[in-house]
Amino acid sequence: MIGNKINVLAFSGYYSPGYKGGGPIKTLANLFSQTSNNIDYRLITKDRDLGDNSVYSNVQPGAWNEVKATSVFYSQPGFKGLCQISKIMFSREHDLVYLNSFFSIRFSLFPLLISKLLAQRVVLGPRGELSAGALSLKVRKKDFHKII
Repeated sequence: MIGNKINVLAFSGYYSPGYKGGGPIKTLANLFSQTSNNIDYRLITKDRDLGDNSVYSNVQPGAWNEVKATSVFYSQPGFKGLCQISKIMFSREHDLVYLNSFFSIRFSLFPLLISKLLAQRVVLGPRGELSAGALSLKVRKKDFHKII
């Protein structure tokens, strides 16, 4: 904790300048802007928009970028991206890990495993992904017995 602010390392598959990821992008932007007086956020996300093969043209992948007063790390795909995420998490420059989803291997399960290994506090914000209605969609993909 620096001063009175909590340092939060957040994870989400998509963020600005992307838009194809829908509501979660706006939800995170609003969360960051509304709570920034008390919380310093650093977000790790993909370096491209949903369904795109090309990297965002206006960000530096594999590095921290300032986006609307939030530090955003646009991780690269594959093993390189997993190494980038691991390095940031092992630096322990945060008080808390915030996962903006549950069903993402790279941006939820992988950070959760590292957090547990390092005994770091985790907040899960699944945005309705664990509701009965959401779980009834794509059942085979979300089968907990196969995930665990």
